[in-house]
Amino acid sequence: MKFEVDEAVIKATTRCEKDFACLECEEKVYCPVEACLMHRVHFVKCLHDKPCAYKVRVDRSPVCTCPVRKEIFRRYGK
Repeated sequence: MKFEVDEAVIKATTRCEKDFACLECEEKVYCPVEACLMHRVHFVKCLHDKPCAYKVRVDRSPVCTCPVRKEIFRRYGK
């Protein structure tokens, strides 16, 4: 199953260097969300150490700011 997100969300994700691989398969969720605060701050578990334009650190914890990744979590809870 492929994840689906609105085209506007994809267009807003201008710095994706992974060619939107997170949309391809539910089984390959990139950076699973470990906690979400107020539907805005998504703490993730990074499955790799590759740099990402949307990853920031908050007190040594990785936070994802990617519009597509956040929408996948909002829609599918993954």
